[in-house]
Amino acid sequence: MAEGGKLFLYRFLPDEIRDFFLASGYEDLEQIGKTYGLSNKAIEILDQIQQEVLFGYEPVDKVRNLIQARLKFDADLATRVALDVIEKRFLPIDSYLGSTAYRTFASLGGNATVVTIKRIDSSGGTVADVRRRLSAFASEYKQEKTGDNRQETTEGEEQVQEAQGANSNQQIAAEPTQVSTPGEAQIEPQSTEPEPEPEPEPEPEPEPE
Repeated sequence: MAEGGKLFLYRFLPDEIRDFFLASGYEDLEQIGKTYGLSNKAIEILDQIQQEVLFGYEPVDKVRNLIQARLKFDADLATRVALDVIEKRFLPIDSYLGSTAYRTFASLGGNATVVTIKRIDSSGGTVADVRRRLSAFASEYKQEKTGDNRQETTEGEEQVQEAQGANSNQQIAAEPTQVSTPGEAQIEPQSTEPEPEPEPEPEPEPEPE
């Protein structure tokens, strides 16, 4: 799935992280939504935020600000919702997130000593590794699409040129070819009528004596 040009491809995630999010990701957010009376649209926005963190587009320490900005919550409500999201969705995968979840949780006033969290260790890399894989995939995909577009453009131009050539040949075939034998244009038609005889000159009159 892609949102705003961001790729959320779960096949790039380590197996343990993917299983954790697919198993309970949305259900936990629905429970948070019931706690605070949030709409379905608000829950979808929380899901968008958690995926942005999961795939490395946003850091955990921006979760509170993202919630406040996108859901238009006041500072207190944004903080409480962020603490619940971090506790349920990010503390279990703290190692995958580069050990930033617990630190952010504490900075927002959360007490990590009183919460029981089952930690999920990732053997397939961290969020930084996933982000690099996604960037490489997006770059390769873009190059492939660019190559396909160029090929389609070239093929289209060749088809146009072939069509123009065919039209030119048809025009040449349709025009009559006039062939003249050398000298024909210079020969004038000759008249068959006889030439008139010259009139006789008058005899001079005799001079008077």
